[in-house]
Amino acid sequence: MGEMTFFPDLGSVNQSDIIDLYHFMSKIVIYVVIFVLCALVYALGWFSIRKIILWIREEGVTMDMLMFLFKKEISIKRDEKKVNILFGLNYDVSDYITLEMLWLAPPTSVLYAIAEPTAAVEYLSEPNIDPKVILKIMGNQWYWHYDLLFIKPATATEIVQEIIKEDISWLAIYEGEYDIIMNDIIYYQKSFDSVLVEGSRRLLAVDENIILPIGVPVKILITSSDVLHSWALPGLGVKMDAVPGRISSMMIIIDRPGLYYGQCSELCGPMHGFMPIVVEAVNYENFCKYMEKYRLTEHRLIRKINEKP
Repeated sequence: MGEMTFFPDLGSVNQSDIIDLYHFMSKIVIYVVIFVLCALVYALGWFSIRKIILWIREEGVTMDMLMFLFKKEISIKRDEKKVNILFGLNYDVSDYITLEMLWLAPPTSVLYAIAEPTAAVEYLSEPNIDPKVILKIMGNQWYWHYDLLFIKPATATEIVQEIIKEDISWLAIYEGEYDIIMNDIIYYQKSFDSVLVEGSRRLLAVDENIILPIGVPVKILITSSDVLHSWALPGLGVKMDAVPGRISSMMIIIDRPGLYYGQCSELCGPMHGFMPIVVEAVNYENFCKYMEKYRLTEHRLIRKINEKP
């Protein structure tokens, strides 16, 4: 799962929604093209040269009158009614409100049908959820630097482990000598560089993969220290430009474990093709075990009353 083939597997909710939107809009484009082609064929048949010649003969239209009509783009009067050569109608359509509403309704409906799912996809990629994992990316010539921050409230298991580690008496806890910080927030942070190495996939293997959990909102922050880069990961539906002096952000939710490969997709110098990206998606429990050794906060979860953290 998640192995890259010619078409990468869909590994995130974002990419699945993008593909669904692409299929939906492709159908609309096909329907519009078919409708326009049918309208063109009908118009070519209706306004054929033969019919124009027959109309000229029946109405006795002279060449001067035709030149006047086409140059000025107006209709002539016949029996107190306007005749429009281009549409073949025997009434005036220059100010016909009902017809204007009719031919505006279909394109307006199409635009609304496209806008609604597009806005939903854009909203999903916006960082509007409190993330548990924050991945900061710094583009450099020619490697990536990552800061992975994991935010997790303390669990009862971790508190029990600390009680055993500190050899604290359960009777002292029962008598209220210690204060247990149940909802304390624990921060874990890992900083590392990711550079190209030789591997099974040419120009795609790195010395250290990015480990991310599945089913958890991940906020991505990206910037650059030198020139323009672009962090592109097709399998997860991510493509973000790294701009010096600016921090861009988006949110992803990975729903499949596996390896996802990408590359820098912005020309950034002679080594542009040697900046691969590898994300390894694992379940939440394994991710917590992986980040345990990178605990940032060293304060105790259980301490005596009035004891400073």
